[in-house]
Amino acid sequence: MPKLLALEWDQRSLRAVEAELGRNGPRALHALNWHWPQQIDPLEAPEEAGSLLREQLDQRGIRAREVLVVLGRNEVVLRRLQLPPVPDEELPAVVRLQAEMKVSAALEQLMLDFLPLPWSAEDDQREVLLVETPREKVEAIQAVLAAAGREARQVSITPVALTELLQRASDAETAPADQGQLVVWPAQGRFELSVFTGPHLLFAHAVPAAHEENEELLLAEIQRTLGAVLRSDPGLAIARVWLVAGPGEYDSLRKRLPERMRWPVEVLDPLQTLRWQVPGEQTGQRAAWAGTVGLLWGAAQPLAQGVDFLHPRREPEPRNHRRQRLLVAGAAAAVVLGGLFGWVQYQAAGLEQQLQLVQQDLDQLQQALKRSQHVPKHAQMVEQWARTRVDWLEQVHRLARLLQEQQPREIYLTQFRVLPVSGSAGGPVARVQGSGYAASRREVQRLYQRLAEEGHRVHPRAILPDTDQQRFPWRFELDLEVLPAGKPREGSSPPARQPGAASGS
Repeated sequence: MPKLLALEWDQRSLRAVEAELGRNGPRALHALNWHWPQQIDPLEAPEEAGSLLREQLDQRGIRAREVLVVLGRNEVVLRRLQLPPVPDEELPAVVRLQAEMKVSAALEQLMLDFLPLPWSAEDDQREVLLVETPREKVEAIQAVLAAAGREARQVSITPVALTELLQRASDAETAPADQGQLVVWPAQGRFELSVFTGPHLLFAHAVPAAHEENEELLLAEIQRTLGAVLRSDPGLAIARVWLVAGPGEYDSLRKRLPERMRWPVEVLDPLQTLRWQVPGEQTGQRAAWAGTVGLLWGAAQPLAQGVDFLHPRREPEPRNHRRQRLLVAGAAAAVVLGGLFGWVQYQAAGLEQQLQLVQQDLDQLQQALKRSQHVPKHAQMVEQWARTRVDWLEQVHRLARLLQEQQPREIYLTQFRVLPVSGSAGGPVARVQGSGYAASRREVQRLYQRLAEEGHRVHPRAILPDTDQQRFPWRFELDLEVLPAGKPREGSSPPARQPGAASGS
């Protein structure tokens, strides 16, 4: 059976579990819970740190070369993004576009992945959890593992590992899919608080380990976390609270949680979910292994969506229509050549029966050619569609660039949608509609003017004051038509004053 090493990494310590992955799930063989020496910073001295790590692994008989790395919640940043209701295959491009607007650092300095949140086709928007971490941190971890004679196959996060672990809890299967479950994990040097609905991670937060000495402070932090989650998702109902702990671990917290929570509290022992055959002296506190055990389950029998900074979600490769046409042409040529070769053989043999069979083959080929006469017509239709189709993501990107050219924080959109238009040749190919708020009427007029200069046919709408908005007191509607490349713009410049607009700036 293949062996893997699951390794939870943080700044000053690591936990590693070597396991075999079989049909019945992972079987843990060896474990390492180790703190880096004070004089060693593994991210600054990867060669020296890798040599020390190799010694520790060898002493415990750990031989696995491929490594699954999991980063703690305190090592990553999670952002909840609202997106247009695009299909799954378009999500990576839309998420990256939104990340460019929301993340302050250059994306080249980060490693990104995301988790799609539940939605339905009737929803007017989608949500994802964007996960980010510094690129130099992941590259330093890879360098340490390489110096230790290992190779990172995956880099994930502990909240996702807890999702896999929670799916193995027997009582978790009885919870309604639309109700939330809170998991409290006393991790190494911190407490992690995560909220799930079914196999979906909704929220994750890390609390410093100092709260362990003050349970009252920890309980207050748990209640604040739940309050923040319920405020962001008012329709969510919490069904159960889980405490990750082994027998005899965190007994005081186990007793006090039900007193402060109005939901049932259950205990989740991570080592009961798999075959743990690690020597007792290597085990120690059972709760500490939740991140690595969940990571192993995700590699063996995944039940939830994963995060992998080394292999993030990407757009699917476009279909190569030219290759398909070549294959069809090659197959047709092969059929024709095969028929001609058979015909020559039959004629050389001089057998009447074979000549009749050749004639039948030729008749069938003629019928096939007659049926394929529509293929060029369909190919032309596909090529014409490819030339005239609208790149919706490009339209969103262009509008985002125009908004960024406005004065900082002077205008923003609350709604945005792109609608395809079918009509005569040379007419508009799409219609863009939306609405938003601006700090002044002048900003809206500037946006209309820039859209017209970009090649759109703008239909100005009323710019109306909104007394409920103090920072952005002007509400406006966006309505424009996207014209084919090279189409002259008629009537696209907005007037100096919009109909129905109140005076003032």
